Amino acid sequence: MDIAFHYFALKSLALKAGFSDDEAQLIAQYSQMTDDFDYTAWWDCRNVPEYIKNPDYDIINILGYFNPVQTGFLTDGILGKFDYLNLVTPRFQKLSCTPFHFIYNLRNEIGNKEYRVYPAVMNDFSNIWEMLKKARDEYQAALKGETSQYGDNKKYKRKTLMKIGLLLHIFADTTAHQMFSGFNANVNNVKLIKVQNNITGTDETEKYKNSVIYYLEKLSQYCPWITPMIGHMMIAHIPDLTHLTFTMEYKNNEGIISTYTRSNTAEFIMRSEQILQFLLSCRNQEMIPEEEWRDYSDQLSKCFLTDISECSDEKSMVKKLKPIWINCGGTYDYSSEEIKRSFVLETFPLEKEFPQGYEDVPEEIRPVCSTNASDDFYLFNVCAEEVLIDLYGVKPRS
Repeated sequence: MDIAFHYFALKSLALKAGFSDDEAQLIAQYSQMTDDFDYTAWWDCRNVPEYIKNPDYDIINILGYFNPVQTGFLTDGILGKFDYLNLVTPRFQKLSCTPFHFIYNLRNEIGNKEYRVYPAVMNDFSNIWEMLKKARDEYQAALKGETSQYGDNKKYKRKTLMKIGLLLHIFADTTAHQMFSGFNANVNNVKLIKVQNNITGTDETEKYKNSVIYYLEKLSQYCPWITPMIGHMMIAHIPDLTHLTFTMEYKNNEGIISTYTRSNTAEFIMRSEQILQFLLSCRNQEMIPEEEWRDYSDQLSKCFLTDISECSDEKSMVKKLKPIWINCGGTYDYSSEEIKRSFVLETFPLEKEFPQGYEDVPEEIRPVCSTNASDDFYLFNVCAEEVLIDLYGVKPRS
């Protein structure tokens, strides 16, 4: 899924569930930030809070620098190239691609690169559902004013809303990314057969086959030595676009060639219903009446039937989507650049004396300055680290 779902739809759903505009914005903002939190470089942080020093975390690395939990990655520019080079490494696939975008369904799949994501649902005992249950309990504890390691209740509640947003991104992606693995795996060796535009009903197979070729050629410029079978690379961004129906060819578990067809629009509506049900449960509310859901889902469908495939960047996507999603109620605005700027409160020159081993660190990940970072920066890293710990155990990146 892309910003149309992870930010716009999720904010609409949170508002529908009765969260305030500020709360809904926080949930949706950090759902989308899961795609945009692309920090690869270490930070020299001067105001690290005590809760970051939890012995279960490995956010502070062996040289004493802050090592952000990278949940997303860039696709353009020099750092985009660096992220692509990271993407093809098993470590990045294990710690970023899989947990945040192609999560293992069940615990007994952890370590198997040839698993396939399937859509998680409430009460299905999947890894992501168990995480969502814990996040709901934590949110309700914060509402009751229970104490936490975060120092004050306002910060605790804010962290729980950010965690819900992050986890709902993962939960949503189990629909968009079903049939794929987060690793460079044979299950991802698929072939695009057909694409239909659900807005116009027209066949756009050739258009999207050309976009797949462009995407794979771009990747080959960075990584000419690898076959790009990570996630849904073989069919580019088609599984994420809200207005498409597509058919692909794949090999099933018996090695037999089969076809898979889905309407993203219809599937994303079903995912929206699950998310609304969860958000209502966070507030101890029942699911809305069936007739009300039908009317609301019709509004969602109209919004999903918006083509942003030609938008070249985040700003153009937001500009196109904002006036459409207003019809679902609420106000909408998102800028990853503004959020990232807000993470940095102050900067200072780096100390001249560097720790032993610093000279062996690649320049791309060395800190460029010392920083006082915001609460949100630290809290989001904790949320992401907790996902890794749930899957892999304490100190998951060591």
